[in-house]
Amino acid sequence: MGEEHILEVFPYRHDLVGQPRPELVLGKLSSTASIIMALEKRGITASEGQLADMLLRVKSKSIEKKAELDDREFNEIVERVLDPETRVAAQH
Repeated sequence: MGEEHILEVFPYRHDLVGQPRPELVLGKLSSTASIIMALEKRGITASEGQLADMLLRVKSKSIEKKAELDDREFNEIVERVLDPETRVAAQH
């Protein structure tokens, strides 16, 4: 999501009201759209099945730790879901 669509998500431009730029937070209330935005920021695409898997893992991890995920934790989830060797090992 670029600056040209910022008002679709936020009612006011952050810079006009003296606030810092909003940050994407991944946690138990995340949606598929949040996962897609986080992946786009990293230049990564994923299938619908992979997105659903990542979303489930993000929510589970967030509930387990009772906090939002940091970049390292999300990157680990992305690597596990997108790595074919990990997926095959997890299915057996």
